Amino acid sequence: MKGSYTLVRPSTNEKGSIKENGSFAFDHGFERVRFVRSSAAAGHAIEQEFVYCVGDRSAFMLVRSVGSPAWVVEGIGTTPSDKARYNSVFGVYAKAHYSLRGTPLSQIVKGPSFVPTDAELIDQNGHEIMRVTAEFGSKVKEYFVIDFDVGMGWVVSSIDYRSDFSKGSRIDIKYGDIIDGFYTPELVTIRDAEGATVECHFSGWTFEPTPESEFNMEYFGLPDLATEARRSGRSLTFWFVTLAMTSLIAATILRVSLWRGAASKHT
Repeated sequence: MKGSYTLVRPSTNEKGSIKENGSFAFDHGFERVRFVRSSAAAGHAIEQEFVYCVGDRSAFMLVRSVGSPAWVVEGIGTTPSDKARYNSVFGVYAKAHYSLRGTPLSQIVKGPSFVPTDAELIDQNGHEIMRVTAEFGSKVKEYFVIDFDVGMGWVVSSIDYRSDFSKGSRIDIKYGDIIDGFYTPELVTIRDAEGATVECHFSGWTFEPTPESEFNMEYFGLPDLATEARRSGRSLTFWFVTLAMTSLIAATILRVSLWRGAASKHT
């Protein structure tokens, strides 16, 4: 799977925004994004090109000035925090239709701390929406309200999230073309509690394969310092986890019913 995107985020240093134009590819158990970031500092425009690539047990990050022939290694790692950098840069937008802060919803629902508290059908601008409210987390409580569009095959249309230690954020997802039976995200908008907004516009989604060689450092003219044992037979599982969404909802609604039944016995 591959495609292109444009991302616009607020500047952290001054008024204005930072714009990123890039491409992405997911295959062979890897996720890779390559983008050019345009920003301004002291009145001067700055353009840098980045590559972030993560696998099951490795991650590498590269950077260079636009026009420079040589890449500089920004980081190599294998820890969750290394991969979290990729998620914060791009993963949270690419996976917004089936995950929360980079963690698959199916994984959250299966967790022992997950407690659904409500599920209801509502009408929203002519769309039948299943709204699910839940909480999870053992040390830090986290809460979300997630809307599924029933008429569009139970795709995620929005998520409101907060925790005991954060004011939270809202994620809205607009879908575009249907490719091979799947709705593809066209626009992902994430807005924090202070109103700061990041928009990620997707285009050119395709399920065409990407050569495995494009997911290592040698492809960019560097020694492959992030070499890992490649696992064969894994390619587009990134996307097809959405096939489990309907069963996820059914399981959640069942747990809501059980929770309500247990609660009524104590009243």
